[in-house]
Amino acid sequence: MGLTQVSEKGIKDGEIINADINASAAIAGSKVSPNFGSQTITAGVATFGSTTLGDTTIDSLAPTLNFDDSNSTPDYRIINNSGTFEFQDKTNSYAARIKINTDGHVDIPGNLDAEGGIDVTGDLTVDTNTLYVSSSNNRVGINTTSPDY
Repeated sequence: MGLTQVSEKGIKDGEIINADINASAAIAGSKVSPNFGSQTITAGVATFGSTTLGDTTIDSLAPTLNFDDSNSTPDYRIINNSGTFEFQDKTNSYAARIKINTDGHVDIPGNLDAEGGIDVTGDLTVDTNTLYVSSSNNRVGINTTSPDY
């Protein structure tokens, strides 16, 4: 490659190519147009004071959103893990706090406080068969899932 010189007349189009730019060149982001077309952009950590996102897609094997605050714990993440949608506690070994399974049922491993009441439209089962309420025949069973009354 020949030496490219800059004169008072400027630089002709096509005279500088990627190979002419040192990999350690620190070009300020304000000097670059941020429109990269359809190419994939890989970035490190980005901080935005106030960000508005429109229709956003996160596409990966296990897409994840992290919620880390700088002064308190726990920190959380939302992840789609093999079709299971989870709210996880990052501070406590990524423990699932709410989990929506692939068949649609929801697991809440901790206690659930429902201050506004609970409406159940199907059968109610507590601890397998300790208490069972049948919505189809309006019967209540204790220690049975086939109540007679």
